[in-house]
Amino acid sequence: MKSLQLLAAFALLILPNVANAYEDPQERIAQMEQENASLRKENALLRERLKADKTREKRTQGNISVSGQTQMPSVDLSKVYAADLPSAPYVPPPRPVYDWTGFYIGANVGVGVGRNETNTLFGTPDSTTREHFTFSPLGVIGGVQLGYNWQTLPNWVLGVETDFQASGQKNSWNCASSCNVVPEVTSETWNEKVKWFGTVRGRAGYTYGPALFYVTGGYAYGKIETSYGISGSAGQFVGSFDETRSGWTVGGGIEAQFGGNWTAKAEYLYLDLGTVNNLILPATNVLIAQKSDITDHIFRLGLNYKFGPAFVR
Repeated sequence: MKSLQLLAAFALLILPNVANAYEDPQERIAQMEQENASLRKENALLRERLKADKTREKRTQGNISVSGQTQMPSVDLSKVYAADLPSAPYVPPPRPVYDWTGFYIGANVGVGVGRNETNTLFGTPDSTTREHFTFSPLGVIGGVQLGYNWQTLPNWVLGVETDFQASGQKNSWNCASSCNVVPEVTSETWNEKVKWFGTVRGRAGYTYGPALFYVTGGYAYGKIETSYGISGSAGQFVGSFDETRSGWTVGGGIEAQFGGNWTAKAEYLYLDLGTVNNLILPATNVLIAQKSDITDHIFRLGLNYKFGPAFVR
C-alpha cells in the first residue's frame, strides 16, 4: 500500500512538468512578451513615483543634491552676527552756522505816518492870537540801504547802515469863516509834506538760527515842505517853504536769511527831525509865525543781498 501511495504522489509532481514539456513554443513566447510588457509598465510607474517623491522632498526640506551629497541652504552669516551686535547711538547732524559778516545792499518799501504838533502865532498892532493843530502826514515810502555787519562771538552782530527814502507822506489842515484868529484873517489852508529823508545808524543784534533780532539808532535828516493859502481883509496870499532838517532816529527789527546770500527784514523806525519854523507876512499889518515839530513813524519791509561767502557755513 505504501508503495502505491508513493507512486501516486510522484506522478502528481511529474505530470505537470511533462505536460509543459509538450506545450506549443509560440504560445510560450507570446506569454513571456506579455509578462515583459507588464513589468515595463510597472517600472515606468515606479520611476515617475520616485521622481515625484524627490521633487516634493526638495520643496519641503530645501535640500540640494550635488554629487550624491546633501547641502543645507546658504545663510548670510553677516546678517546673523549683525543682529547680535549693539546698534550705534544716533548722532544728529551738526546745526548750520549762519555768518552775517560782510557788506550788503538792498531795497525797501513801507508806510510812514507823522504826528507834527503845530503852533501858529498871529500878530497885529492890536492883538496876538495863538492857534494849535496837528499834522498827520501819511503815505508810501521806498528806498535803498547799504551796510556792513560784523559777527562777533557766536551769536552777536554789530553793524552800520545808511538808507535814503523817497516819501509820499502829506497832510492838510484848513478852516473857513470861523478861524477864531485875528479879524484880518478869514480862512486858512495849510499843507505839509515829507518829501524825502535818510538815516545813518548803528545796529546791534542777536542771532537765533537764521534770524537776527536787532536794535538800531543814529542820525536822521529829511526835507519838509510847507505850503499855505491865507485869505483876509487884505486879499488872498499863497506860498510855500522847503526846509531840510536833521535829528535822530531809533528803532528795531528782525532780519532772516532765506536762501543763498539773500535776507528779508521787517523794521520800525521813529524819527525826530526837530522843528520847522516859518514866518509869513501876508499883509502889512499881520505877522504870522509858525513852528511845527516833525516826528515820524516808519514801518517797512526790506530785501538785502550780502556780498561774499554764503550765510551758512
